[in-house]
Amino acid sequence: MTALSPFYPLPEAGGAPDRVDPVAVRVLIVDDDPKIRRIISICLSLESGFEVVGEASGGAEAVKLAATSRPDVVLLDLEMPGMNGLAAMPAIRREVPDAKIAVLSAFPDPFTLGDALSRGADTYLDKAMGLAELPAVLRSLVEPDGQDDDPSSLTP
Repeated sequence: MTALSPFYPLPEAGGAPDRVDPVAVRVLIVDDDPKIRRIISICLSLESGFEVVGEASGGAEAVKLAATSRPDVVLLDLEMPGMNGLAAMPAIRREVPDAKIAVLSAFPDPFTLGDALSRGADTYLDKAMGLAELPAVLRSLVEPDGQDDDPSSLTP
């Protein structure tokens, strides 16, 4: 169905160690496919600096979880039964206005991209992207770009 690779290394027997990182990027994963949610969750659990704070299978559930889990990033599928990602996005934005919304879709097209961005998405990710790239993309949403801290970027 998607290119979210089943070849991403899985945790050793016993699972990945629980990491409690006070500055971890808190991620809410929203996708109607439980296999996709699981693969993304495993991927992020193997990266330091990430904490999956919840998983939702639809838009209405995502809005409720966003309000209670207060994620830094919502990874949001668009095509879901019931309340889809486009419909959920404004409500999620109202619940957690500072959260970044990364739309994840298997059907990228310019019209949907424009619609997602106009409803509050911060970025639009194709499910065909390599899973190994996902942590860096999510981290880039919440971390400052560093340009202001670089003295060479300042003009006299």
